[in-house]
Amino acid sequence: MNNVPLKFPFYAKVTLLLLGMYVFISILLIARGILLPFIFSIMIAILLSPGVNFLEKKKVNRTVSIAIVLGISILLVAGIVALTASQASRFSNALPQLTDKFQELIFDSVTWAAGYFNTSALSINTWI
Repeated sequence: MNNVPLKFPFYAKVTLLLLGMYVFISILLIARGILLPFIFSIMIAILLSPGVNFLEKKKVNRTVSIAIVLGISILLVAGIVALTASQASRFSNALPQLTDKFQELIFDSVTWAAGYFNTSALSINTWI
């Protein structure tokens, strides 16, 4: 028997490559409900691993060190969420004042530009 490798023409190679990419992306889209949580859990495990290793070097039991690191990270995330919610609430309360100040700034800018360039404010507003 001859052990000669098969030689495919260029168009066959490109067709197989594109078909393979299409099938791979289709499988990823179908399996994203399973893959995304799995990928996020791997990322979280990688991020928390140095803290667990640090506590293990300090002679803390592995289970206890995992619980401590998870608790601290949950508290940290909860604090960030609370801070973000507080800032969003303050921003929504200040939004009417900011809108008024912005409109006043635009009016003053148009008035200044009308005087500086010797044109009417109406033409500037039309241009804007």
